[in-house]
Amino acid sequence: MRVLAWAMMLLWSCSALASSMSINTEADSLTTAQNSPHWQPLNKPFINLGNKVRYGWLRVNLSSHQHPPSVYIIAIDNPLIDSLKAFHLRDNKLINTRTIGSQVDGADRLFKDESLSFYIDTRSPGEHWVYIEVIASDGFRMPVQVHTLKSYFEYKSSFNSLFGAVMGLAATLILTTLFFFILSRQARFLLATAYISALALIGIYVFGYGYRYLHPDTPWLQTAVLPLLLIAAPSLLVALNQTLIAPIKSKTAITVMLITVVIGLLPNLLPAAIADPIVVVASTLFCLFGAVYSAWQGYRKQQQQLWVLSIANLMLLALMGYFCLNYFGFALPINKTSWWLFLPPASSALLVCFVVIRNLLSQHSERMRAQQQALAEQQTRDQLLAQQLALEEQTKEELENKVEERTIELQITLRELEEKNTELERINNEDPLTGVKNRRFFDKRLEHELRRSQRDDAPLSLLMIDIDHFKKVNDSYGHPAGDAAIKLVSHTIKACLRRPFDHVCRYGGEEFAVILPNTTHEGALKLGEEVCTEVGQQQVEFSEHQFSLTVSIGVHTAYGETTAHAGDITHMADEALYHAKAHGRNQVISSQSLP
Repeated sequence: MRVLAWAMMLLWSCSALASSMSINTEADSLTTAQNSPHWQPLNKPFINLGNKVRYGWLRVNLSSHQHPPSVYIIAIDNPLIDSLKAFHLRDNKLINTRTIGSQVDGADRLFKDESLSFYIDTRSPGEHWVYIEVIASDGFRMPVQVHTLKSYFEYKSSFNSLFGAVMGLAATLILTTLFFFILSRQARFLLATAYISALALIGIYVFGYGYRYLHPDTPWLQTAVLPLLLIAAPSLLVALNQTLIAPIKSKTAITVMLITVVIGLLPNLLPAAIADPIVVVASTLFCLFGAVYSAWQGYRKQQQQLWVLSIANLMLLALMGYFCLNYFGFALPINKTSWWLFLPPASSALLVCFVVIRNLLSQHSERMRAQQQALAEQQTRDQLLAQQLALEEQTKEELENKVEERTIELQITLRELEEKNTELERINNEDPLTGVKNRRFFDKRLEHELRRSQRDDAPLSLLMIDIDHFKKVNDSYGHPAGDAAIKLVSHTIKACLRRPFDHVCRYGGEEFAVILPNTTHEGALKLGEEVCTEVGQQQVEFSEHQFSLTVSIGVHTAYGETTAHAGDITHMADEALYHAKAHGRNQVISSQSLP
């Protein structure tokens, strides 16, 4: 249905045609066209010679003052014309020819484009004319535009943005109705999906995007598919009307389907002069029937959904009616922008989506009301039975509530007490300055680990660590700097521990103790060396001062000695520490190496 492409592309034409364009329907070759006196200047931005003129010539003078030397695009925004053969002449000498069209192989197109476009270079000196031979089996209708490269791509970009937005809306509606069909398994959602898909495909094929993106190697498929889509859209809408009134019988559905297929295939079986009017008129009548039928059923059944669906039919009828009037040669007043042309199909698709979803919600509401009514009746019966035991149940419930309240209050009190005890225990066992465990925790933990070591016959190691020259730090930088040094050393020691059951404790002042359960003497010495190295690499930054520290470490390991006491282990590690401090500091000394 090439008339559809002409009618829709006609409204998008944005460049005015000047007296440099003219048409001729008398010539039958390039030679006769050049010498023919029957050229008629174009005085409107489109060509519409009705459905009886199927052959003619278009002439464009690209040498006038309105067309300075440049590269031009002559765009025929009707991608369904059978054949366009362009002859580029300079000073009456043929430069080149090019043939494109819906029935012509797309390989002759210089660039992929949904329009039928010719690339004309007039930068060489001389008088440039372009003669275009037009073969259109369903009538001589063409919106013609002459663009520079810049204006052409700006025009295409603007139109593609609008078309992309419309197709995005269509895709959203298709996915929405398909989603509801999967959820509800209702035929009306499948019909709505098919209807919106048909509208989208009509737009895709009318504007040439089917050739460009779907099947670039078979441009003729556009003219084969479009009639079927054109008759399918109103047929699907009529079927959707019926589903809202009563379930469709299988025989009725098959009959409508066969009629749709037969009418849609007529242009592929009969000459365009016979088949095209049938398809255009049948599509318009289907839309008219759907609008009247929906409005009548809406009035008879007092259903607002049918009234809305009638408006959707009227939107489609407006579009089909416009195509029908233009097909039979009635030129309608138009503007140079065509955004409103997308309103009828977009509005129809939105209304259809609204109607089917609203119908589903109405059915759900009716089911909910029926369930609520049944529930109310059951509740009435239950209330009559419940009144007999009301006093007893009330007393029992009050007693249970009081017991439950007291139980909850007791649980809350016990939980709060447990949290406070835990927090108190943490505070009692934690050094406030460094955040590590304190002396109190150390004494208890060492006794506990010693008993476990004796019980399991496992080694227990202890590190005693003291910051070297700490008094000098306090004297030189002040006690706050000393606090910062203590915190740095404690964090460094803690970072060296690998196991969660190893504990670092502040033993007193600048002295720390590290309890290492199940750790051999060699492992304890290795850890002491690591701590000594890490501390020596740190820098204490306090106020404007920066200084480094070293530590001395004493190590002692008890091997499950049943007679050992915690004080003995601490004493041996302390002796090793004092030996380390007395012999140069910044080192690790084992109690086993003491004389």
